[in-house]
Amino acid sequence: VSAFLLNRSSDLGVLTLSNGIRGQSGVIVISNAAANITGYASNIKWRTTPTSLQEVETFAYFVWYDGYISIGRV
Repeated sequence: VSAFLLNRSSDLGVLTLSNGIRGQSGVIVISNAAANITGYASNIKWRTTPTSLQEVETFAYFVWYDGYISIGRV
């Protein structure tokens, strides 16, 4: 299990995840910029795409392969 903490004071832009390892899972915590996410890379597959993001958000993810990463808002 991996955890990524992203702390940004500016626009985050498009959320991009790459170089994932098949079977990798974990948590991503974005603080100070989650509300500024403008889109998602094509390999990020949401069950339900989140709306109304807050400044701090937590997501869980699972890497099927680098081109398909399941992700959900926690």
